[in-house]
Amino acid sequence: QGINRRYYGAGLFKSMLQYLVSHTGPMATGPFEVGAFIRTEPVIPKPNAQLYLGAFTMVRGSSRWSTVERKPGLTISGHLLQAASEGTRRITSADPDAPLQIHPNWLTTPEDERAAVALVSYMRKYMQQPALAQYAGEELFPGVACESDADVLKTFRQVSTSGLHSVATCRMGSDDKAVADPPGACAV
Repeated sequence: QGINRRYYGAGLFKSMLQYLVSHTGPMATGPFEVGAFIRTEPVIPKPNAQLYLGAFTMVRGSSRWSTVERKPGLTISGHLLQAASEGTRRITSADPDAPLQIHPNWLTTPEDERAAVALVSYMRKYMQQPALAQYAGEELFPGVACESDADVLKTFRQVSTSGLHSVATCRMGSDDKAVADPPGACAV
């Protein structure tokens, strides 16, 4: 049945009151009740993605999914870890308050492209497992029409944002590509 009803109208009021009185209920937790670090393919030696699963759905079609739907459902989302794509940051002025020029260059390597497609495939298989399939219903986004690797990658690029859990955002070391000194290099 999901918890969408607890985030609008009288349900939202009840959720807020429950939290204020007892620090329990849907407002006492993060939006996703389930989280997992996973390997999108068995040959990968360590987790390369993180999954989230929550008993709610958001209105689709806007650049920011911030409104809970009236219809109940489940949401699964994921983040890629250990991205191989490298972005750039450039100073634009001697003024320290001037904005940086930032080019994230997300999904610009074949490894990251494969990982993105594999992540969506993994999430779809995950939702088909017997323990969840009975609750999952139809896939609303990206939807069953988004089937080819090219379509999946195109959609992934359109809706992806930077997450807080990615790693390797800058290179440490003493070579020409390093932007930070190696650990312990700055002795006091």
